[in-house]
Amino acid sequence: MPTFRNEKQRLHYLRIISSGPIILQDPRNDDISNTSTGDLESLEKEMERLRLQAQVTPNATATALARRRMLLSHHSQLGLAILPIDVKLITKPEDLYQWSISTAGKAALFNKQLSKHSTGAYIDLCNGVGVHFKAVLGKGATDYEPEMRLVTTITAFDAPEKSREHPSSDAITFQLSAKEWREKFNAEVAIREALEIKMMGIKGENIELLTDIKALREAEVTRIEELEKAREFLEISSRILQERALKASEDSQKITQAATSLKLGSNPCM
Repeated sequence: MPTFRNEKQRLHYLRIISSGPIILQDPRNDDISNTSTGDLESLEKEMERLRLQAQVTPNATATALARRRMLLSHHSQLGLAILPIDVKLITKPEDLYQWSISTAGKAALFNKQLSKHSTGAYIDLCNGVGVHFKAVLGKGATDYEPEMRLVTTITAFDAPEKSREHPSSDAITFQLSAKEWREKFNAEVAIREALEIKMMGIKGENIELLTDIKALREAEVTRIEELEKAREFLEISSRILQERALKASEDSQKITQAATSLKLGSNPCM
């Protein structure tokens, strides 16, 4: 078991070489009694993430780790000691190794990092390593010291500024995935906010329309009531006029009869 500078190194090392439970210990006194609350919480969260990952994708994790160890055994022929998580298909000039591709048709395998490939691509990598392509020493191997292999790798992981400058392929994949999901989330939030603003505007317009409809209905009811009153007034007026006309006709007839009687009375000889 190698010596670690802190718990973060040990946790990273155990995550790579083991799929079982991880026992947390403070390297200063072999217990967790003096560990800060923040460190314990972060370590517990990491343990929970690893536990869930092992439950959800045990076969996929085991397969990916097996492929990485297979490529790792190929790198060991160059005298290099690399952790499985640091095996990369897309390399930089300053890396310890580069890929020499002898079959042009296999070059497409090196356009993605190992974590992005499908199962079929894993099979092509397993069958093709040492045949269609092989690892060769890179510029970064010039000052490489085998006796410092594990300590150097873990120390590099422990240095925040170095890990940010030269992150592993899995870290890059996680960062890109997180960034992609964050961008999608922000876009969804912006769309939701725009729709909510639009819905508020539509609700406001609906309230105004309902208010106008209510006012129109009230005006219509008032107009109908006024028309009904006017009709009743006209009916009453018409009936009064008819009654007066009838009485005037009767009075006219009486006057005519009276005048006739008077005329006959004034001329008895006739």
